[in-house]
Amino acid sequence: MAILIPRVRSINVRLSEHEFEAIEQFCAKSGARSISELVRTTMHGLVTGTSEKKALASSLDEYSIHMKNLERRVAALAAELALLKAGDAPRTIDRTYESNKVSDGVETPED
Repeated sequence: MAILIPRVRSINVRLSEHEFEAIEQFCAKSGARSISELVRTTMHGLVTGTSEKKALASSLDEYSIHMKNLERRVAALAAELALLKAGDAPRTIDRTYESNKVSDGVETPED
């Protein structure tokens, strides 16, 4: 793969063996093509401040989706608990029919 932007400058950093291994592992997990690419991208993000904003926005989006899913599950459990307290059998989705109609536990003859 050809490099579109010539790289003519370099920065040398001394690392302990442990630090270097941690960077190698992170590079492999992140999908970066090389340690150089990972460091270049990370440094660019630090200088421009874009990586922090993207990470924060991504975390907030994931948190929001997770909270909405939890709220739906809590509401469903609360409804089922209310039915149990009222003495009714909980309604379940009958997955044997294509229509996914709600079944109240009463068997109905097939057509």
